[in-house]
Amino acid sequence: MLTAEVICNSVPSVKVWRVYKDELEKRVGKLKEFSFRDKSAGWQSGSFRAVGEKGELVTAQNNDCFMRGFLQHKITRESCGSCKAKNGASGADITLGDFWKINYLHRSFADKKGVSLILTHTKKGEEAVLALGDSVSVKKVALFKPKSQIQHCLVLANLTKTEVKS
Repeated sequence: MLTAEVICNSVPSVKVWRVYKDELEKRVGKLKEFSFRDKSAGWQSGSFRAVGEKGELVTAQNNDCFMRGFLQHKITRESCGSCKAKNGASGADITLGDFWKINYLHRSFADKKGVSLILTHTKKGEEAVLALGDSVSVKKVALFKPKSQIQHCLVLANLTKTEVKS
């Protein structure tokens, strides 16, 4: 069995989301679709998209109070502070997430649709990622975790280049 954890920025408060959603629905009607990370202008465009019965709203994240609060961690759920995925303490073989800093580390690997980050913590995790073979583009970079003296393997997988077949 291979174990995986998913890392995220944080999760906003359900109460705050409900209030925000009610206000949003006054503008676009009952929500049919909502995307916090609208990719129509690229994955780092910083916009969200709401589609309702009465229309659509696409807004830059920095122009929206909910998104500003989310990105500044002002409306984050309390449980995010003790998330086991936060510091790699869950014991998972791999950690999955969006690679937000790809432009700084491997600019040529950046993609408008986004790049996935896969941290492997065990040999089993590394073997599983490498077994994907040519179905994904992979760059391998060694990382060092000073506190535990454990070497980790960072694998950047650009899953948008070729669809993974199961």
